[in-house]
Amino acid sequence: MLSNLNFIRKGESKVQKCNYVGCKSDATTKGFVLARNSQGRKHLPTDVFACDKHKKSKSFFEYKVTKA
Repeated sequence: MLSNLNFIRKGESKVQKCNYVGCKSDATTKGFVLARNSQGRKHLPTDVFACDKHKKSKSFFEYKVTKA
C-alpha cells in the first residue's frame, strides 16, 4: 500500500489531504463514495481521497490498481 499519494501538477508534487469532513490527515488512498444527486434520488460515484482511518469506512470504495 502506498504511504502517500503524490500527484504531479506543473512540475510540483502535491500530497492530497483526506476529503472527509474535519480530517486534516494526508491521504493514502484514492477511491469513491456514493453521493446523492441534488437533482433527484440517484446516487452517483464521487472521487475522494482518504487517510488510513477513513478508508476503512463502509461508504468508501477504494480504486484497485491492476498490473498490465
